[in-house]
Amino acid sequence: RIIDGSNSAENSSYLEEKLATLTEFLELLIPDMSVVEKQLLTEAILRVYKKKGITRDNNSLWADKAHTQYKEMPILSELVDELLSRPETARLGNASKVLTIGNGSHFNGKTNVNVDNDFFVIGLENNKKDMLGPTIYMAMDYCWSKIKEDRTKNKFLFIDEWWKLAFNPIAANKSLEISKLARAYNATCIFATQNPSDIMAVENGKYGNAVLGNCATKLLLKMEDKDIYSLAEMIELTENEISAISRFKSGQGLMVAGESRIRIQFTPSET
Repeated sequence: RIIDGSNSAENSSYLEEKLATLTEFLELLIPDMSVVEKQLLTEAILRVYKKKGITRDNNSLWADKAHTQYKEMPILSELVDELLSRPETARLGNASKVLTIGNGSHFNGKTNVNVDNDFFVIGLENNKKDMLGPTIYMAMDYCWSKIKEDRTKNKFLFIDEWWKLAFNPIAANKSLEISKLARAYNATCIFATQNPSDIMAVENGKYGNAVLGNCATKLLLKMEDKDIYSLAEMIELTENEISAISRFKSGQGLMVAGESRIRIQFTPSET
């Protein structure tokens, strides 16, 4: 889904953004794509959108003059057919077929849920292993697009079990981008994990340190010693704080906001 960006300072072509996203997405499946093939892929994507009347001009997205209805957008099988129609892109088309059949068929269609709801969830747990990479990429890219589409709206992104995404380079890079820029789009992001030590082990803490460094507030609940010590140096925890965290009971935590340290207690109601 693409918004006209009237509330955004950005005036870039949304089709250009889609070209970059689709190319990166398909490179997950075809990592040996050559420079020439990337150019041919770009040309094929442009042809597919042109058949729908969509060009680099953002105004071409609208089906009416009042800008209330979008034109029909292409689906992946239309791009695959376009790639297969020419010998120089047939290899790309055959490799991309996996996203339109079998385990990957859920990529080939239009969204069938209302994503304009104030609250919606994207679940990744039931994906087949070979489709997990593309699914994670699509989910992260979609969330980032929703965050950027309107700077005037408050947005809240909650990424649970973040450690699972941190092991995927594409998701880790997208997490880093979101953590750095979300505030500029009036968004709040929560990165929740039970395994900080695992995250800090990925590429010597490249993503863990960067994402945590961009988070203004850290909430530390009870955790294993190895997880506490993986964070201790970066958050500058004292020995007393380390000892306290290791003894926390359910509902107890330490909130770290800059130089401030606040002990907290969550007390649920009977309901």
